[in-house]
Amino acid sequence: MLRGLAIVVCALALAGCYSVRKNLREADLLEQHGDLEEALAAYNAIDDRRPGNADARKGVQRSAQRLFDRLQDDAGSSYMIGDYPTGEQKRLDAESFRDRMSREGIPVQWSTLFELRRSEARNVWLDRLYNEGEAAFRADRFKEAESIAGRVLQHDPERINAQYLQRMARNEPRYRDGKRAYDLGRFTQAFRALRQVTKDDPSYKDARALMAAAEHQAAFTLAYLMIPAGKPGRFSRDKAPKPSNDEMLLAGAMEASIVQLDDPLVQLIDRSCTDALLAEQLRALTGGVQESSAAQAGKLLGAQFVFTGQVLHLDDDRLDVRVALIDASTGLIHIAEQVSALRSEVGRVRDAKPLLMALAAQRAAERLGAFDRFGD
Repeated sequence: MLRGLAIVVCALALAGCYSVRKNLREADLLEQHGDLEEALAAYNAIDDRRPGNADARKGVQRSAQRLFDRLQDDAGSSYMIGDYPTGEQKRLDAESFRDRMSREGIPVQWSTLFELRRSEARNVWLDRLYNEGEAAFRADRFKEAESIAGRVLQHDPERINAQYLQRMARNEPRYRDGKRAYDLGRFTQAFRALRQVTKDDPSYKDARALMAAAEHQAAFTLAYLMIPAGKPGRFSRDKAPKPSNDEMLLAGAMEASIVQLDDPLVQLIDRSCTDALLAEQLRALTGGVQESSAAQAGKLLGAQFVFTGQVLHLDDDRLDVRVALIDASTGLIHIAEQVSALRSEVGRVRDAKPLLMALAAQRAAERLGAFDRFGD
C-alpha cells in the first residue's frame, strides 16, 4: 500500500518537472523569436506556479531587460534622426515600462548611451526651434516668436537667447504701439503701452524716456467732490445741503479706491488740505456743489478734472451712486453713469453698508482708471 502511494507521488513529481521544463522551452523559443512580451508573460507564469525556479526568474529578468532595451532603441532612433518630440514620447513609454517592472520587483537598466543621445538630440532640436522663432521675430510675427521661445524654455529654462527672444517678442509690439500713440499725441495710450514695456524690461530701447515724456503730457490733477443728496431737513442756513455720515464714509471709500489705482496719471488732490477753502468759496455757489457747479469748484481747488459722486439709493441691500468726471476748464462731462453694489455680492454680514461702499467705490475708480483724456 505504502509502496504504491510512493510510486504515485513520484510519478506526479516527474510529470510536474516535465511540465515546467516544457513551459521553459516554450518561453525560451518565444524569446529567441523576438516575441518578448509573450516570453515575459510565459516566464512570469512559470515563476508564479513555481516560485524560486532559477531558470524562470532569469528568463523574466532577461526578457524584461530586452523589452526595455527595445523601447530605448525606439526612442534613440527618433533622437538620431532629429525628431526629438517623438523621441521624448517614446522615452516616456520606456519610463512607464520601467516603473511597471519596478513595481513587480524586476529591475531594468538604462543604456549608458541613452542620455547622451537624448541630450545631443535635444540641443540640435532646440537650436533649430530657436532659429524658427528668431525668423518669426524678424518677420514681425511676434506672437509666434514668443510662443516658440516659450517652447524652447519649457525644455531648457536656462537658455539665455530664448529668454531674450521671448522678452523682445513680448515688448516690441507694445513699444511700437506706444511710440505710434506718442507720435499721434495719444499720450495716455502711449504711457500705458510703454509702462508695460518698462515693467517687463526697464532697459528696452528708449521706452523709459518716452514713457516719462508721455506721462508728463497725460498726467492730470483730480479733485473728488461729494454731491449731497439734498434731502429735506438737511439744509444749513445758507441753503446748501449737508452730507450725511454715510455720504462722508462713501467719500472716504472713493478717495481710497482712487489712490489704490496706483495710476501715476491720476494725481488726486488731498481734500483735507482744501476742505476749508472750498467750504468758504462754495457759499457763493447756489445750492452747494452740483454737477453744474463742480467745474467751478474744481478750479477753486486747482484741479484739472473733478470726479463727483452722489448717492441715489442706500440701504443694507443696495447702493447706487451716480458718478461723473468733469473737465474743470470747459465743464465738459466725460463720464456720467451709475455704479451699484448689491448685498448678494458682499455676503451675509451684519453691517453691509461699508462693504457696499467699498465695492461701489472700487467700480467707480476702475471706470476712472480707464479714462483717456486724449481719446476720441
